[in-house]
Amino acid sequence: MPAATLLLFCLVLVILPGCASYVSHSVRIKSDLAEGRFEEALEEVDKAGKGASRLLGLYESGLIFHYARDYEQSNQYLHEAELLYDDLYTKSISREVGSLVASDVVLAYRGEPFESAFIHYYKILNFLHLGDGQGALVECRKLNHKLKVFRDAGDTFYTNDPFLQYLTGLVYESEGDLQNAWVSYRVALEAYEKMEDTFQTPPPPSLRCEFQRVGSRLGYADEFPQPADSMQCSDDPTVEGRGEIVLLVEDSFVANKVPVEFVAPILKGDIDDNLDEDDFAFTLADRVQRNRVYPRKVDHWLKIAFPEMVSEPPIVSWVEVVAVEVPASAIRAVPAADLGAVALKRFKERRVAMLAKTFARALAKYLAKQKVEQEKGKLAGLAVNIFNIATETADTRSWSTLPGRIHLARLPLPEGRYTIQVVLRDQHGERLDTIAIPDVEVLSGRTTFLNHRVF
Repeated sequence: MPAATLLLFCLVLVILPGCASYVSHSVRIKSDLAEGRFEEALEEVDKAGKGASRLLGLYESGLIFHYARDYEQSNQYLHEAELLYDDLYTKSISREVGSLVASDVVLAYRGEPFESAFIHYYKILNFLHLGDGQGALVECRKLNHKLKVFRDAGDTFYTNDPFLQYLTGLVYESEGDLQNAWVSYRVALEAYEKMEDTFQTPPPPSLRCEFQRVGSRLGYADEFPQPADSMQCSDDPTVEGRGEIVLLVEDSFVANKVPVEFVAPILKGDIDDNLDEDDFAFTLADRVQRNRVYPRKVDHWLKIAFPEMVSEPPIVSWVEVVAVEVPASAIRAVPAADLGAVALKRFKERRVAMLAKTFARALAKYLAKQKVEQEKGKLAGLAVNIFNIATETADTRSWSTLPGRIHLARLPLPEGRYTIQVVLRDQHGERLDTIAIPDVEVLSGRTTFLNHRVF
């Protein structure tokens, strides 16, 4: 075997193990998580979340430790993820160039802005579960700042997150920081109303009431909109002798990526000495998205491996919550966040550019193969083509263990201990499951935060 051919085969053997689809790992991680097999899930993350996927491994590990109720360990992983995410804003040119001749999987996974924001969702909850209100406040401020950075950058639709702003408002209020609570409620309300179509979630009815109540306590009576006449706003739920439970029910999994293949035609006459490869890559991306009859003969079908985003249809349509000891406390949780819609919107926002980049890489490989074949013969060209095929792998990485949707319920209750019953129903109102959360303590003048994941 010629030396050049042998070298190419060796490169294929080196690259192939790192190009394995993340989907195969993700399926097992999610299955283990759903079944409560946390150690097995972490072992699978350890296989997938190395090297270029280190950030993703930190995300997944932090989330798994959270649901395993090891909140300190969860915070350690998520803090490391936060630092790495910030560091990855400094681009590695050498790795970027490498992706043009191999695959995006050789690049360090940078994730999506909304994934970075949800680091703080879990860290806030971790600190609250640990009884560290000050730690939760620090995370709220960091989250607010990060969302402001996204707004100032303005390079994506994800310039705010109404649910996360609402959560910070709840935490600020629970810790007595009314000024920041009022600001977060105001920003959340504006974002829900402005981005309802994007986030597929209307403002929770209670949000306007909280905005009104905190504004009144601060003396801002003339600066906030009045609730609709049909809305009954209760008094402050955390008055003397009473407290409140805020329950977040996290449902299913966020939309995830799967590998697909696309082909686009290179027509006779497309390739010449004046070819602008970048422009032609967008032409190929356009061709794959449109059904056309081409006036010229197809010279070559260029194939790419590409990730497509698919959503999991929600099983739970609504959630009923009640403190068993106080039947009158029964309430229906409201949809507060749809992470699946956010993930799909973000993917669609980037899809054309991603297609063009993938076709640019495939085109560069094709042109390299043509050149080698002309200069070294068909056998050398065949070796290059084998290398091209072996390294053409779709980048299906994403933080796939995030919940698809989050429902929110607020239960004002007298001070005491309660069993919280959660009833899950499908779109027809049929009961899917009943969950009991025992021994929940409600303290006078305080808010108790709970979150529960259902699969």
